[in-house]
Amino acid sequence: MATFRDLRKTVRERLDDPRLAVVFFETENSSIYHFANVLNLGVQGVLIESDKSFETGIKPKLMMKNPELNQWDTFFCRVAWAQITETEKQYKTGLEFLFPVDNGAEPETGINGEITPQDIDFLLNTRWLRTIPKEGLCSLLNCMSRRAFDRDTPFISAGDPQNCLYIIQKGSCRIALKNEAGIFEPAGRKREGDVIGDMGFLSAESLISDAVSESEMVVWELPASKFDEACRLQQGLIDFLTGLLTNRLDDLSDPGAKAIGRYHIAQPLGEGRNGFVYKGSHRLLNIPVAVKMMKHHQAQPKENLTGFKKKIRRVADLNHPHIAQIYDIEERYRTFFIIMEYIDGDPLDLFFERKILFPLDDALFLMAQICSALAHAHDQKLTHQHLTPSNIFITEGRHVLVSDFSLPAPIPEEGRMEDRNIYYMAPEQIKGGKTDPRSDIYSLGILIYEMLTGRTPFSRGEDQGPLALMTSNGRLNMPSAQAPEIPEPLKKFILKACAELPEKRYQSVHEIIEELSNESTLFKNALTWKKNREQEVSALLISHGKNQRQLLFKFLDEFSQKALDLGLGVNITGKIRTHENHTP
Repeated sequence: MATFRDLRKTVRERLDDPRLAVVFFETENSSIYHFANVLNLGVQGVLIESDKSFETGIKPKLMMKNPELNQWDTFFCRVAWAQITETEKQYKTGLEFLFPVDNGAEPETGINGEITPQDIDFLLNTRWLRTIPKEGLCSLLNCMSRRAFDRDTPFISAGDPQNCLYIIQKGSCRIALKNEAGIFEPAGRKREGDVIGDMGFLSAESLISDAVSESEMVVWELPASKFDEACRLQQGLIDFLTGLLTNRLDDLSDPGAKAIGRYHIAQPLGEGRNGFVYKGSHRLLNIPVAVKMMKHHQAQPKENLTGFKKKIRRVADLNHPHIAQIYDIEERYRTFFIIMEYIDGDPLDLFFERKILFPLDDALFLMAQICSALAHAHDQKLTHQHLTPSNIFITEGRHVLVSDFSLPAPIPEEGRMEDRNIYYMAPEQIKGGKTDPRSDIYSLGILIYEMLTGRTPFSRGEDQGPLALMTSNGRLNMPSAQAPEIPEPLKKFILKACAELPEKRYQSVHEIIEELSNESTLFKNALTWKKNREQEVSALLISHGKNQRQLLFKFLDEFSQKALDLGLGVNITGKIRTHENHTP
């Protein structure tokens, strides 16, 4: 047999996309398995990476998917060497094949408790695992265990302190839910492909339901304690919870999950890079709101969440006719929800997708409103950080609302340019540098360019990588090349706003306002334009005793003054009427 040193000299194929594999270790009565990623392979062996250390010299089996033949192959191996990675989160292991092979043997089906290729394919094709990043998939799979239940076997009990999530691979079960009186009532069935126990998993609270198998079942069990431990090593795994939660919120048959504090979620509106947006309403006042559920990685770790919430409260204090209001923040399901003004209008990116060019007067009218919003926020020491077409809404009467202040989205990785929002990011933001109001000014310049020309101002060089297009290597086309009718003041604005270096740009939005106000009366007038927004009336009924009138008058005085300070109109009319109870 070739020595280990000889094996290291053999030609190996480095895999750009690691392959999933399962390592089996035989015991006296069963087989223990562990998932791993194959990093490279050759005719003599493979290099794997996992979150488990393997002892040198032991002889496991390796089951690996062959993408060319679309089948799983089994290889008999010996652990040749093992080492921990620099991050100390993963282990790399060299496995030597015990005999030369072109393709491994097809695995036997489920002997000695082994999982089968059918089991793995089932898991990988569930909607719960399809969204997991590849670098974290093995860690998640290694938290799960395959379990089988006979008919009429209870496997979830209300009050069980150990929360576990179950994905049903085979069979079905009955669900009984404890009501407010503590009595269990039938709550439906769960079948193949469904998940059960997710609400306890999301809330970290004791379960309030029972589950009993009504046929032979095969499930995959995921304990919350193991999942939390894996998330500490692989932070990207936390968005597994996002997939569970969005499934619940999208389920029309599950109204209970849609209660978020004082608000109720009605229907999904869309998805961004940092969260999902739903239409909702205040549960008592029935006022429409937009509810933004932040993806779970945005709510981690806890120390970052505290600072983030403080910033959101600062944004909520912004009072401006062109800034979408933030009403509230609610924490639930291990993330948080931002309650915002519901905007009945279209985002700017919808116009861009339809290749709609804005007439010059319209562009100036809309631009002035955006500038007004940015100037107000910048004066309060708040930058937008993600000024893109998806965050600018045009409502009835060409009224502009800018949303999502200080909610920056993560920068897409190299090669993931399907998110065109990166075209609006300033070079320093793409490079991970410090951002300030000048970064918003850069984004504004790109937006105005596209409004007038129908495209972003970057030309693609054949030898340039995707991210290079948005940095100093990207070439800013002259506006005149795309729309010769653009007046000289706007050409000047675009080129200066989109300068590569922040110090070469306008240093404040007030500079832009002053410059363009001197050039365009329409722009100047639009700065102070306010839409006559519909007024709503809410009634407050107060029940009180006759001897509480003095307290009532004091309360109404304080309430009225506070309402006026907030810009609310208050009208207290009518006599105070008392209702006495008379005993017949």
